[in-house]
Amino acid sequence: MNRRVLLYIFLIILPLILPSCENDMREVDRFIDKDEVGIEKATNVEILYSDSAIVRVRIRGSLMHSYMDKKNPRREFPNGIIVDFFDNKNRPTSKLTSKYAIRMERDNTILVKDSVVVQSLTNSERLETEELTWDEKKEEIFSDRLVTIKNAEEEIQGYNFRSNQDFTDWSMEATTGQMKVNDLEQEEENE
Repeated sequence: MNRRVLLYIFLIILPLILPSCENDMREVDRFIDKDEVGIEKATNVEILYSDSAIVRVRIRGSLMHSYMDKKNPRREFPNGIIVDFFDNKNRPTSKLTSKYAIRMERDNTILVKDSVVVQSLTNSERLETEELTWDEKKEEIFSDRLVTIKNAEEEIQGYNFRSNQDFTDWSMEATTGQMKVNDLEQEEENE
């Protein structure tokens, strides 16, 4: 008999309890910042890309925001990044730094902005620009903005810059600056 009484009491109280569990969306909105939904934040990030178990690229950043947007997933580095490129023997070949970066997950591209510098560690060339795109699939970097390339003997500026990701084979258009031509003169003399 006691069980039956408890069951009746429970059935009477249950309809009173259920409506109190309902969430008012205005109340929820007060506690959840809509901009924060679908964003993961990470600090002191290091991302490694490898090919056949050999590290080819290392990306580091002090802060990364991962946007879980189904149509446009992306990773943003609002405090900038440092990217190290390695050859197939794990030797560093070049380094890219910038004050801002965003990686578009679907395109496998990284757009870097603000004080962009690419330093070749194999031929001592240095690239400076305000915006540069790195296409991970094609393993190349490019920019339509003004690009300055410096080494010990030359300083060249131009547009429509294209290069392999190791920064060892590059080209650009509308160039100006001082270029070393001694090698061309010697080639003509040797012919």
